[in-house]
Amino acid sequence: MSDGCAHHDDPHLDRGCFRPFEDEVELLHPHAGLIAGSNTDPPALAFANVTAGNNAPAVGYSTVYPLAMFMRILLAQLVLSIFF
Repeated sequence: MSDGCAHHDDPHLDRGCFRPFEDEVELLHPHAGLIAGSNTDPPALAFANVTAGNNAPAVGYSTVYPLAMFMRILLAQLVLSIFF
């Protein structure tokens, strides 16, 4: 079986090999939630949840969303205090 990848007993050593597309998409679901949360974008979270078929994007979203909202409010207050 010569597919260009080194085969080992430890599956974590094969990270450099090409994986099936489904495995790569599955790894992106939490990251989609992180991106949606950092942009505070609920429609993007809804799309990521439907695409993933699980709640991994929601976990990523809930991790980042509170910090993103806090930073938006803090930045607005900072801009207002500097210029006015």
